[in-house]
Amino acid sequence: MSDGRLLGPALTAELLSPKARYSKRCAGKHLKGFGFEFETDADVTVRCYWKEGVNVGVSGMLRHYPMKDITFAVLAVGEQAAWGPIKAIDEAIGNI
Repeated sequence: MSDGRLLGPALTAELLSPKARYSKRCAGKHLKGFGFEFETDADVTVRCYWKEGVNVGVSGMLRHYPMKDITFAVLAVGEQAAWGPIKAIDEAIGNI
């Protein structure tokens, strides 16, 4: 998706750009965009972006780290079951 073949380069750039501040998070910021949430480093470089979801009995997230070209998905049984593995994966990627 990030190569622009689906939406074209201009719309892809808009989709994958943070738009509005949501909250402070870590050294950077937590921002919202068109469908994704973003975390930036202190220098406002996008560290990762994601889409998460919870429904009765399930939880999950799709997350991408553009500077490392890493994407992962976690799907779990239980509304809170995905967050532990996601945190562990995020920490491991941060150490790469």
